Amino acid sequence: MSDGVSISCTVYLDVIRQSLIDTLSDKMLPRVMMNGTLMKITYFFDGASGMRVISIPVYRASNNQQICFEITPTMQGFIKRCKSFDKMTFNIKNGALSLLVQSACCALRYDFPIINIVDDTSIDHTQEDTVIEIPTNDWLEIWKTIPDENDDSNVIISHKKGEKAITLKHSKSSWAAVIQIQQNTQSLSFAISFICPVSAAKLSFANCISKDTTSFLHFLKNTVLCWSSSGISVYLAPYIAEK
Repeated sequence: MSDGVSISCTVYLDVIRQSLIDTLSDKMLPRVMMNGTLMKITYFFDGASGMRVISIPVYRASNNQQICFEITPTMQGFIKRCKSFDKMTFNIKNGALSLLVQSACCALRYDFPIINIVDDTSIDHTQEDTVIEIPTNDWLEIWKTIPDENDDSNVIISHKKGEKAITLKHSKSSWAAVIQIQQNTQSLSFAISFICPVSAAKLSFANCISKDTTSFLHFLKNTVLCWSSSGISVYLAPYIAEK
């Protein structure tokens, strides 16, 4: 990635608008990565303890170059307001961004002469990860109910050897939940658990939308927990006790 990258990517506006999140943190702005086949928006929560990655197919691209840049509240606001247009083109040249939309009778362009080009953020998956299939809607509904009054509270996500369920337990209240593993997932021959801040998980899953009936929990070898559905993934960093 560099200021010399020149690429034009067109995406469907309704898809990208649905991917936008209302609350942006000035401390860590979301990032947009785009290349010839994919646009990826990455949001960070709770000091980057949580991360949501949304993948959007590219309708048309000028080339296969790749670039990643921060999306500002102004950029996001303009995208949200373009409700009557079908597609939007992201045109990057010489470190500047132009957002373009058009219809049969009009066209709009918003120029951003300076963008902050950053590294793309990605987390590797391996064959040594533990993957469990779960019902999507139940999983997302669970996170709407967990208490988050205590800033330093954690949630323990665990699976016991031989059982067909995932359990969630709040570290500082009597809240708990159980979610069944899908029938086509084999019972694990070992126990596995993950602990993370409640705030990171609640924020990362807030207003997540998925049309998939089932989705997947990945207990990654690198100790990160990932939940994935079509086009969207949430990553949670493990809680590390202060020494």
